[in-house]
Amino acid sequence: MAAGKPVVVSRVGGVDEMVDDGETGFLVQSEDEATLANRLVKLLVDQDLCLQMGCRGNEVALERYTATAVAEMTVAAYRKALN
Repeated sequence: MAAGKPVVVSRVGGVDEMVDDGETGFLVQSEDEATLANRLVKLLVDQDLCLQMGCRGNEVALERYTATAVAEMTVAAYRKALN
């Protein structure tokens, strides 16, 4: 996303929390190869969609994942774990 490219991710490991389905990329269910292939082809054949998602993904990455924001989220996670 930070590189301005749309992403296609599965709903595992928290990665899905970073992607807005249909806006910054696509979310697919784990082990759903048919949907994964469909979403990849959709991005390959629709240049406008690819560029639009890539631009929005870059904006989101720059807004949400600055060094300061990541540091604050990390501290908050540690505080929550300690309580």
